[in-house]
Amino acid sequence: MTASHYTHPVVGRVDGVGGAALKLAIIGPRHLSRTDVATYTTALANHLVQAGHDVTLVTWSRGTPGRGREAPVLARTVHALSWARPDSWVRAGRRLRGFDAIIVVQVTPLLVPAYLAILRTAGSGGADGDLPLGDAPRTIVIPQSVLPRRSRLGDYALIRSLFERVDAVLVHSPEQARLALDLHATRVSVADAVGLQGGPDGDEDPDLSSQWAHYVGAMEALASPPWQPAAEPPAATHPRPPFRPRPARAAAQTVPHHPLRI
Repeated sequence: MTASHYTHPVVGRVDGVGGAALKLAIIGPRHLSRTDVATYTTALANHLVQAGHDVTLVTWSRGTPGRGREAPVLARTVHALSWARPDSWVRAGRRLRGFDAIIVVQVTPLLVPAYLAILRTAGSGGADGDLPLGDAPRTIVIPQSVLPRRSRLGDYALIRSLFERVDAVLVHSPEQARLALDLHATRVSVADAVGLQGGPDGDEDPDLSSQWAHYVGAMEALASPPWQPAAEPPAATHPRPPFRPRPARAAAQTVPHHPLRI
């Protein structure tokens, strides 16, 4: 797999890259359910923490959709979101200003309005963001499935509105990548999810032989800010000496020519 860095719509494979620690926010469920999305979300958070990153998991408060107990997680966890309280989306987004990247684990199209409100108030969200380009968090969406198997009226438009406003979409198959491009995603990357092991308790270290290491590397490649060359130091300036007119050259003296006499 090779890293892809393009500004035009593209499907690329991304591989692990090393770099400085990143301040990351993951928006996703933590309550275990039949879909296992919480297991994936917490495992991703745990492996990013073990890779040395500062990770905050922003999840739903108790009483909002999500069945069963909460999966254990190593990352800092904030129960800040409520389906019934749109103001909680705005408050959560404001708390995410200053993060390097926001990772949205997309569960259902019904949550797209919440995602967009969070990204907008965090200063991101594509053209709707209000922070300078270099200061806004980068935004990544990881859909468990780009569209539900049984799509409802409006699902296509909701997902397209999300994909149009984020920096990258990470999918797990070429088929899902083509569908994401059809939904106007700016950048689409494919990372193999087959073979991801290690439970939500994060008991497996993400070494170079682990499939999780490649997956974490994919997240690092997408979350890292674009590389920019260091500014060249200004050229040394020397003060100009004050202008002094050059003295006029003396006129050349003419020597009379005397013919040689023999």
